[in-house]
Amino acid sequence: AGRFENCVIPVALHCLADISSIRLHIPKDLRPPSHRQSVAQALAEVEQHYQKVPLLDPVEDMQIDDEPFKKLLKKMELLAERLDSDAFRVPTVAPRLAQYARKAGLKARIEEQQRLIKQAASMILKDELKAMKRALRRLEFLEENDVVTTKGRVACEINTADELICTELIFSGLFNDLNPMQIVGLLSCMVFQEKSNENATPRDDLLGPIKTLQDTAARIARVQSESKIAIDVDEYVGSFKTHLAEVAYLWAKGSKFSDICQVTDIFEGSIVRCLRRLQELIEQLASAAQIIGAEPLVQRFREASTRIKRDIVFVASLYL
Repeated sequence: AGRFENCVIPVALHCLADISSIRLHIPKDLRPPSHRQSVAQALAEVEQHYQKVPLLDPVEDMQIDDEPFKKLLKKMELLAERLDSDAFRVPTVAPRLAQYARKAGLKARIEEQQRLIKQAASMILKDELKAMKRALRRLEFLEENDVVTTKGRVACEINTADELICTELIFSGLFNDLNPMQIVGLLSCMVFQEKSNENATPRDDLLGPIKTLQDTAARIARVQSESKIAIDVDEYVGSFKTHLAEVAYLWAKGSKFSDICQVTDIFEGSIVRCLRRLQELIEQLASAAQIIGAEPLVQRFREASTRIKRDIVFVASLYL
């Protein structure tokens, strides 16, 4: 239709998309118009002969026999097929890009909300920490400049039971007036957390110490509540159960394990577990009393520990 002229122009390598496996013989000098015309005719013949010009195959034509290279080539072919599929054609790209933009926007909003949640949680933890420090200062476990007091050092020795109550009981002098059996019976209230259907009524010589324990727990709970710590005073006091007090008292007194099991509906395994925890707590209280130099109290705790650490409760294994 229109007139055109065959020209020779330079092309950079990065402008080449593909290389064909067909090789044309080109004259060395393409300045004469007849030479350029012959090249144009050869290209026209190739287009007529092939519906699609064959490309140079690196494996078949160039004899590249390298497994990693073949895997990369296979991935390229798969990606090319996906790019040629309907999903990437112009009419469907726009809505997919819009969906991706919405997804990116939602992801950004999620990240922002997560950052705000983390910031709020950090503020809550800071408020709780301030409330705990306020309560510890009021209970004299910390000084005004947050230096740990002697009571605080004693509390650090206890981790088997509520360290605040145990420390308060030590400093109140309650244990100084109790014998080893009473100490064991009282401290059983600190380690027994299981449910029981029986109506637990401690013996008379444990009523006073248990009442002191409950009053101390109520006082500590009120201080925590006044310090803005979320706590239910009645629930906190009720968490110190007396169901194992009689059992622990009799065990420390020297009763047989079969005999103490008859006075309660608590499972034998629960009794063994609580007595083991009780012995660990008493050892920690002995270490705590040693910090303040209360040697008579240390000996009292050690004697209580010796009384319960015996027989089947503390054997290494029940298998003979």
